[in-house]
Amino acid sequence: MQSPGLRTALTKRLENASLTVILGVGNELKGDDAAGLLIAQRLKEKNNPRIEVILGGTAPENFTGEIKRLNPSHLIVIDCAEMGKKPGHIELIDKDLIGGYTFSTHSLPLKIMIDYLLNDIKSQVIVIGIEPKTLKFGAELSLEVLSAVANITEAINDSLKSGVSSAKMKQIRKEMKGDFMRAAGIGIEIAVATFLGAFIGYEIDLRLNSAPIGLAVGAITGAVVGLWNAARIGLNIK
Repeated sequence: MQSPGLRTALTKRLENASLTVILGVGNELKGDDAAGLLIAQRLKEKNNPRIEVILGGTAPENFTGEIKRLNPSHLIVIDCAEMGKKPGHIELIDKDLIGGYTFSTHSLPLKIMIDYLLNDIKSQVIVIGIEPKTLKFGAELSLEVLSAVANITEAINDSLKSGVSSAKMKQIRKEMKGDFMRAAGIGIEIAVATFLGAFIGYEIDLRLNSAPIGLAVGAITGAVVGLWNAARIGLNIK
């Protein structure tokens, strides 16, 4: 997958992300197997407030407790995977299909770890596989995989640009609508109470020939009652 397609795919999948955990998996001593860790480290350096980074190494299952504690909306797992593609090829792998791919040897298969996590959290899981060129002990990362590292890092960071996610925007709009309705309710409460007080005062003035004392007193009393009720609504006092 090329960079533009990767960015588009990630942007779509992360559209409603509030907090995304990046789990970098790999062995930094085995050539291209360090790719997942390098991407995670680079994303950590970008200090994106919508991203939490975990360097899982060769035993990412040791960090399942931390992931559960964070309870992210999205979890991105990044690791080298032998897919029979050209070195540096990037693949977004469905979590239900990862059993059909050969990931670099780690303590626990990724599928088992992900299934374990999803028993307790409802995160959307994205697995990013990178085709390695070499997994030899002590080897450097290949140029092809280094290019993939740069593409993935930028694609993830661009998809989770600092700011407000669409899910958060929906929540803000909902809260604003609720505040508007509450404010409108308060205004109506005051107006109705004032009108009723004034009307009662007017009726008293007609019977006692006391105008405009009854009208004034009734209006003021109604306004005070309305303000009191409005305060109860605003402060949610029962």
